[in-house]
Amino acid sequence: MQGIMIRTHQAAKRAWLMIALAGIGFSFLKPVWGGHPETKRGIGFRPDPVEMQTALAQADLYDDAIDGIVGPKTREAIREFQRLNELTADGVCGFRTWEKLKSYLPQEESLLEAPDPETPPPDIDPSTIVLPPEPELSARDLKRKLVP
Repeated sequence: MQGIMIRTHQAAKRAWLMIALAGIGFSFLKPVWGGHPETKRGIGFRPDPVEMQTALAQADLYDDAIDGIVGPKTREAIREFQRLNELTADGVCGFRTWEKLKSYLPQEESLLEAPDPETPPPDIDPSTIVLPPEPELSARDLKRKLVP
């Protein structure tokens, strides 16, 4: 009888170990390095689909909706871009393709750059400034705001 209990106990320990390993996803077996710094989830390089479609549209290769869904038209535009840039035309926007494609994204002006000292500030007429309306306050909120 005691032999059966020991085997049952060992089976239960193995079952709990399997459940625990399944819960952590065997993460201890995964490599530490996930690849390129822009790699998502350590699986492979995947640029943002909206940015990818925007860059393809700027390159005049994509004229469909920029919806963030990489469908057949997006893949065909990627293939065409790859052909034009002498890359492997597989329709997948990998690291090399993205390095060339991202140059077509519109460049945002940095807010941290200092204005040119030679350029005079724009003349702004204060009467043309429109402020957003303040939300209406209840009597209780108004009292809290006005009475210290």
